[in-house]
Amino acid sequence: MKKYLLILTIVYSCSNNAQKVDTNGLKDTVQLKTIDSTYSKIYFENSKNIKETGLLIRKLKFGLWKEFNYAGDLVKATYYYYDTAQFKIDIAELDFKSINFNSHGLKLSIPKKFKEVELNQENILFALKKENCSPNNFCPNYTFSYQNTSNYVLKDSISLLIEKLNSKFEKFKVVSIEKLNLGEEAYKISFMASKINFSLGGIILIFKNNLKTFNLSYYGPNTKENEFIMQKAVIDEVIQSITFSD
Repeated sequence: MKKYLLILTIVYSCSNNAQKVDTNGLKDTVQLKTIDSTYSKIYFENSKNIKETGLLIRKLKFGLWKEFNYAGDLVKATYYYYDTAQFKIDIAELDFKSINFNSHGLKLSIPKKFKEVELNQENILFALKKENCSPNNFCPNYTFSYQNTSNYVLKDSISLLIEKLNSKFEKFKVVSIEKLNLGEEAYKISFMASKINFSLGGIILIFKNNLKTFNLSYYGPNTKENEFIMQKAVIDEVIQSITFSD
């Protein structure tokens, strides 16, 4: 539990910092990508019922693809890379429940396999830990926080966030930085890291909307083959579920 709380504190302190840092100073291996969040839908023949959903890039399947029966039930989930199936994902991992944050004008869905834990930190909207996780293991976890902000640009704080994360781990590598079409401005940082005797993967989503900056963070173990990629597919579903009220 100490590891879990430590990581949450790191992320929140980073996201609170509005100092301007030149993002051109990022390593060449870190690519800032603009991602179109529109996913494709394939329907049953002569029907309005959805058969498959997923991302098509240049007519090739990428990432999580979900298959449904005619009644609309999810029956299969597969992760693709360049149109080739890489592995299946347990559909139980994709069972979500919706949470409304009316005072912040947004809602999102979270996996039902995660339970809420109590944290005495200001501006934490929720903290979640995966159920049935051994107390001796590093448990997958989410936190969602916010702060009231002035008119600073999120991109200016990315390098500082990465530098602070890098200082907390023995090994640290940014996998990607993506600019998303979410709210007024949004970035998703994916990374892998290790410390002491465990390896982990993390995703941090920061986005602005209505003079508030939100931070959705995920950390999970990365010790088994495709373990983090599988969870990344689930996290992307959480991110896709974020909607704003008028």
